[in-house]
This record gives sequence, structure tokens and C-alpha cells, in this order.
Amino acid sequence: MVDNDFSTLDVQKILKINQERFKQWVNMGFIKPTLMASGQGSRASFTREDVYKVAFLNLLINGGWKRKAAAKICQSAEFDNPTYYQEFEGGIVSGLFNLKGIKADVDSIINQFLTVMG
Repeated sequence: MVDNDFSTLDVQKILKINQERFKQWVNMGFIKPTLMASGQGSRASFTREDVYKVAFLNLLINGGWKRKAAAKICQSAEFDNPTYYQEFEGGIVSGLFNLKGIKADVDSIINQFLTVMG
């Protein structure tokens, strides 16, 4: 495993997300790996940025957001912004989020994971 290339199982372990829940999110298109699995024996590949988005999605869903709305917000999130604000069509405000904080937290968890995995 490279510092910026994570398997589905890696992401599940890093973020402590149930396998079935994660699989459902991928199948429903809420999570999109950078490289999709191309068939039997191949694996999906997630970048560090993808892991940030999965963590953000998990945070929103656990906070009561509907999965579809949460996925839409996560797909356009920019994790180098100090805060993130988005409006949907029709003027529905999604909110303010500290994406740099999410990124820092996830980086810390990834670094711990990489240390353990050696």
C-alpha cells in the first residue's frame, strides 16, 4: 500500500465503517473511488482525498443528514478550504463545515494506520 492508495478494506478499517454499510454506499453511488474495480480479482482504489470525502459523508449521515444530500455535499467538498458552505438549487442551505479540521483528523488516523501496517 502506498501513502495515497487505499483499498476498500483499508478505508473501512481507517474510518471504522461497517463493511455492509460501506458496500451499500458504494453500490448506491454515495462513495466513488478514484479507480473502480474492473472485475473479479481487481480492487477499487481510494486516494487520500477520497478517504476525506468518506469521512465527511459518515459524519454527515451520523449527524442526521439524508444519504443522498450528504453525498452531494461531499462530492464537491474542497478540503483545503478552512470552512465550506454550499447552497442547493432552491436556496436550501447545506451549512458550514470545518473541512480543514476533518482533513487533519483523517490524516492523523491514516498516519497511525500506515504506521501499524508498516
